[in-house]
Amino acid sequence: MFESVIDNLIRYGNIIEGFFWIVIGGCFIASLLKPAHRRSKIIAAINFTVFGCSDFVEFYTGAWWQPTWLLLWKGLCVAVMVLQFVFYLRAKSASSA
Repeated sequence: MFESVIDNLIRYGNIIEGFFWIVIGGCFIASLLKPAHRRSKIIAAINFTVFGCSDFVEFYTGAWWQPTWLLLWKGLCVAVMVLQFVFYLRAKSASSA
């Protein structure tokens, strides 16, 4: 019985996590009020929202690595996040130099 409670907590945690990432995407949309870096903000907003949607799919599949296309979906989103962070760091160091 305890295992089923943990399993349900993990599964429903994906729903909460999905909304969390979508809220992050919404924050990037809200940040568009400031015109700086619009393209990066739009890409981040879309990426975080799409990543959040992948958690809803994970709720139904039960695993982030199955099916393979879900793993690729999540991997692509994480790769975009990492690339955006690298670009951010480069831009920040260039502006301070």
